Amino acid sequence: MLEYMTIVGNLTKDPALRTTDKGVSVASLRIANTQRRYDRQTGEHYDADSTFFTVSAWRGLGEHVAESLQRGDRVVVVGRLRQRSWSTPEGVQRVETEIDAELVAVDLTFATAKPMRARRLPAIGPDPQAGPEQWVTPVERAGVDDPATDADFAARAFELAEDGAVAGAPA
Repeated sequence: MLEYMTIVGNLTKDPALRTTDKGVSVASLRIANTQRRYDRQTGEHYDADSTFFTVSAWRGLGEHVAESLQRGDRVVVVGRLRQRSWSTPEGVQRVETEIDAELVAVDLTFATAKPMRARRLPAIGPDPQAGPEQWVTPVERAGVDDPATDADFAARAFELAEDGAVAGAPA
């Protein structure tokens, strides 16, 4: 059986970050891989059929993916295949094969990246001023538009955590 697989493709939409009932973060990705073929008769390259993959990135990896990537980014994913089945309300059996990501990276063939070491931030939790139904991330709580360009983001996020302004953070 195949332990790990590697796929390279483009994100078809922005990663969607959610939190499970048990408080675990998971980002869902949809990746398209289109093979490039060569036609010997015409001497031209063309795009073959696309293959689409659903990828789940859990915990810190998922949080980093959601904050770092966007639709159209070319990525490399290494992960394990996972199959799940369910029944529709009409009683039809469905099966879906997904990839649980172990690693997600930007493909630097057509892009550049400046790696920034991630610091462990407080868990996502309810906003005490908006009520228990409103969930926010430390990025939103720190009032940052783009954490990748805001040099003081991490310092402010940790200050908020120390002041107890981020739910779930030690006071």
